[in-house]
This record gives sequence, C-alpha cells and structure tokens, in this order.
Amino acid sequence: MSSKEAGRGKPRILFILHQASLTGAPIILCELVRLIAQREAARCLFLVMEEGPLMDRCRSITETHVWFIKQREKQFSRWGLFGQTAKRLYNAWRQQRILSAVGDTDLIISNTIANGAILERLAFLNRPVISYIHELPYTVRSVTTADTLRKVLRFSHYFLAGSAAVRNYLVRELKVDAEKTAVLHSSIDVQSVSSVSTEVLRNRFRMDHMISDDTMIVGVASTAEWRKGFDLWFPLVHLFRAKFPKRKVVFVWKGYRGNVDNLYTDLFDFRKAGFAEQVILLPHDGDSRKTIAAFDIHLLLSREDPYPLVVLEAACCGIPTVCFDDAGGAPEFVEGDAGVCVPYGNLNSLTDALEMLMDRPEWLVRLGNGALRKVAERHSVDMAASRLLEIVDSVCSGKEIPAKKEQQAIVVKNQLTKELL
Repeated sequence: MSSKEAGRGKPRILFILHQASLTGAPIILCELVRLIAQREAARCLFLVMEEGPLMDRCRSITETHVWFIKQREKQFSRWGLFGQTAKRLYNAWRQQRILSAVGDTDLIISNTIANGAILERLAFLNRPVISYIHELPYTVRSVTTADTLRKVLRFSHYFLAGSAAVRNYLVRELKVDAEKTAVLHSSIDVQSVSSVSTEVLRNRFRMDHMISDDTMIVGVASTAEWRKGFDLWFPLVHLFRAKFPKRKVVFVWKGYRGNVDNLYTDLFDFRKAGFAEQVILLPHDGDSRKTIAAFDIHLLLSREDPYPLVVLEAACCGIPTVCFDDAGGAPEFVEGDAGVCVPYGNLNSLTDALEMLMDRPEWLVRLGNGALRKVAERHSVDMAASRLLEIVDSVCSGKEIPAKKEQQAIVVKNQLTKELL
C-alpha cells in the first residue's frame, strides 16, 4: 500500500522554507500550513533550509526538518581543519537522513525563488513542484545566482505568484509559461488581528512616547534598508516639515536592526535639521502589529515589494496605506479605496497626499474602512488555504488548474482618490 493510500488519499506535501525568519513569506506560508493541517486536508511537513525564530512555530504545526543548523556549524569551525572534514561528513549524514524522511512526498511546495539548490537535490523523488514566488528583480538578483535561478525554473512544474506584479515579472522577464502561473496573494488571519483592540494599543503607544491626541502618526513598518526606502525617510520628513511646518505629526519607523553606532548616524541628519523629536526609530522585535495599530497613516516607501504583509496588517486595524505606483504589489490592494498611490519616487506628491489625508479626517476614515473591508473579503488565510488546496488537487491529479480571474498590476483609482490627488 502506498503512503498516499495509507493516508486515505490525502496528499503528503513537503513545504520548503528558505529560512525560519519573522518576515513576510515564511509567516504567510506558516499560517497556510497551520490551517491546512487543522483541516486535515493533507499530511504536511516542513523542510527549513536555515533555522530562525520561526522554528518553534513550525514545529508546533507539523513535523519539521532543518537543513542547516548554525550552532553546529559554529562548533565545527572551532576544530580547525579536522572540523571542516567532520562538518562535511556530519552534514552529508544528516541531509541523507532528511532526504530519506521525505521520500514518500507526493508534492513539493517551495516558498520563494531562493531554493534552486534543494530542488535539484530533491529531483530524484520525481514529484511535482510548485514554487510560490514572492520576489521581484532586485531581490531575485540578491538571493539567487544564475545557476540556482535556472534550477528553480527547471525543476518547478507550476508557479504561484504573491501578486500580479510578481506574475508579470515571471512571465515577461523570466519567460515562464503564463499557463503555468497563478496569483495567490499574501494572506492574513484577519480574525486574530482584529480581535486585538486597536484603540488600546493606540493609546498605549501614545502614552509610552508622550504623543498628544491631536498629533498625527505616520508610520513605516519595515526593515531599514535600501529596497524598503529607508534612505528616502529623511528627505521625506524634511520636505514635509518645510511644506507644512504647522502640522503636528510624528514619523515612526518600526523595524530598525542597526547597532548603537548606526543609530547615531541614521538620526544624525534629523538632529542637524532640528526635528529629531518628531521622529521615532524603533527596533525590530517580531511584533510590529502593536506599533502599526497606533498609526493614523501607514506609509510604504518601498522601491520594490511583492505584496507586503504590513499593508494587510495595517488594513486589519482600519489604517489606509500610502505607497508608490510601480513598486510591486501594494497598489493591487490599495487600488482607489484603501489608500493612495502616488507616482514612483515622487516625494513631493507623497507629502501632498499625507497632508491632504490629515486635513480631511473623513477621507482618512473612509479609506481605512475600505482597507478593513477589503482585507476581510479578499485576503483571509482561510480563503488562501482553500485556493492552495484547489491547486494542489489539480497538480496531483494532473488536471487543468481551475481558472480564476487574476488582478492586473494596474491601479484603479476611484473618484475619491482622483479628488484627493
């Protein structure tokens, strides 16, 4: 009897995480697998390429294997030349055991475009592979080589894209057959986020940072890096203060990972310009939702972001997003009723949009309500899990993937947004 028959027809799915980090793609996949396992719709297991803070969450959901263990790597490095030999032998033994443990897999779902090497190692299983891609050109360049990228394209039978923007990139730039692609937008457990009292978190944040009720909070929740537009933060704040000096506003960046020296230099310009007290730089701690809940406006400065989970987290709190056009998948959510999109890189338009929202609180509420409604209607993890299982069933049975009307990466601005801009 095959393993599939033993499992009463339920497919055994191997989910590959490139790393167990507290970032969008791993968190999204973890929640999808959690729901699939709860439904008992499939027999799931994780293969985590690199351990991290999400490991406990993975293990609480299902059987989990780790390909690289950093702590063991460090131990071997202390042994000099002998340690290098021991490390190679140990890793070969461990990895062979893992390959044996996943041998009765019916389907492989690889999360991200960075898994080319492991897909090649698993090719001997001769099982269908679905690659769930969350990356756009800059990130692809950062996390792949020409060789590993070719392996992903070669060994993947079907591609899920985290947004229409990602799908367009796969088809147009990487020449993936459009018939082998579908969009599966980022998803979130709407109920669990909404159950937290946004008002309580908002008041607590304002008390902790001594922010008055009549001061607006514009917040970014992201890692402080070039792709996320960290270098645009000071020019934006400087321009806003120059144009609207009487506006009472605090700018918050949540997700800073620098050390004390970096913190000094990154706040240096703000101090010299005389408005250091109007900016708050907070460290990454794995729980950005507590800070996001305090925002009046969620600001996305990203140059490239496939479909940011933070946009959905803000929407769950009834907070609209202001972002750039042509910078990834966020405009697919924002459209014209959940925030504002401005021309790419145009800080002047961005500051005007922020001021107009602050000056018209009824629009701010209306866009926030639109975001809350949309995240519930389109992006619940329950809906995403159902769609994923539908695709899994088709791939395992060799049937054609059920058609679904996909959004195009085009911002549809309704009359409200046109009037605002």
